[in-house]
Formats: sequence, structure tokens, C-alpha cells
Amino acid sequence: MTGMLPADPQVIVFSAQGVGLVLEVAGSGVPRVLHWGADPGPLP
Repeated sequence: MTGMLPADPQVIVFSAQGVGLVLEVAGSGVPRVLHWGADPGPLP
């Protein structure tokens, strides 16, 4: 199931000066890093 989001993803996006961090925070475990690098822009 690598690279797949849960049916009801809870995503947090941080971005500044062209850099972005996207975290998936669903569930009770530690957040999962989905993207760390260039700012992905607006997400759907």
C-alpha cells in the first residue's frame, strides 16, 4: 500500500519561500511525510 492515501486523508501543508512539507496526520501514529522539497502549490 506504499504511496496510497487512506480513504479519508488528513493532510497538512507547510510552505514558505518555494519549499513545501506535506504531512498525512490520520490515525494515532506519528505523521507520515508525503512530500518534502519544492513547494507543490495548491492541493485539491
